[in-house]
Parts: sequence; structure tokens; C-alpha cells
Amino acid sequence: LVILVFFTIYCASGVVAGARLFESTFGMPYEYALWVGAAATILYVFIGGFLAVSWTDTVQATLMIFALLITPLFVTLALGDMGTVMATIEAQNPANFDMFRGLSFVAIISLLAWGLGYFGQPHILVRFMAADSIKTIPNARRIGMTWMILTLAGAVAVGFLGIAYFADHPDQAGAVSQNGERVFMELVKILFNP
Repeated sequence: LVILVFFTIYCASGVVAGARLFESTFGMPYEYALWVGAAATILYVFIGGFLAVSWTDTVQATLMIFALLITPLFVTLALGDMGTVMATIEAQNPANFDMFRGLSFVAIISLLAWGLGYFGQPHILVRFMAADSIKTIPNARRIGMTWMILTLAGAVAVGFLGIAYFADHPDQAGAVSQNGERVFMELVKILFNP
């Protein structure tokens, strides 16, 4: 029951993210984009089951790690250098450098529970259960943890450096001002060849 309830919420956040991507990239209305994203997911699961999920995970993981590591680099290059970026972020709000600003003890425990709970989630455990043999587990663990650390660091860097970029380019900040979830998509559209 716990897995059913909370995994449904987790999956819903993925569908919302896909809908935001379709909305931003293709100019599709959000309501239609939700249905397109859900239909695409259901289709590839029915077509190939776990093997299809494994292949799509591999393609998505490769795309994500490169995009999340390259985008902060391009933001920094677009703004000059890291010193300029940090000065701009500090000028916007010095509290941006305080990770624990406004967090109560309960909020910190909640964040730790969410982050550490990731390793026990069913969709993560299934990946390890599908290993060819127990000998491949240590290598899979190293690859999985390295990927997770790099992508999470990249995602945080995109959001953090996005503060500086859109402060320097307020004319391009319209979509991000309306919805902060669009920062990555807008940076990619602006900084890379469409």
C-alpha cells in the first residue's frame, strides 16, 4: 500500500516533467502534453517490458548526464567566468549561498529521509535484481552512484547558475519567471543550437 501510494506520486512527477518538456519544446498545451507523455510511457512498457525500460533508461541516463554537466559549463562561458557568476548570484540574494536557510530540524530530517530512501525504492532495487550475476553488483553500484552524484550535482548547478544567467538576461527570463521548473529547458534552448 505504501509503495502503491508513494510510487504513484513519484511517477506522476515524471509525467509532469515530461509534459513541461513537451510544452516548452513543442509549444503543446500542458493538458495534451500530459496525455502524450503518459501514452508514450505506457506504449514502450507494453512493447518491450523490462528490456524496453532498460534501453530507455540507458538512453535517458546518457542524455541526462551530458546535458546536466555541459549546461552549467555553457552558462559559465556565456557569463564570462565563475567569479562573475558568483558575484551576480550574491548580488541577487546573498542567502542563495546558504543551503540550510529556512530549514527546520524536521525539514532536514525529511530531506535526509527522501534522499537516503532513494536506495530502497522498488524501481532502483529491480535494476540490481536484474543483474547477470552477483559479481556484477559492485561495478553496477559504482556506476549507479557515480551517475547519481554527477547528475544531481549538475541539476543543482543548472538551477544555481540559472539565477545568474537570468539576472544578467532579464529579457529572456519570461518563461522561467512564470514557472521555475523551466530553468533547464530554457537554458538549453537559449545556449545550444536549436
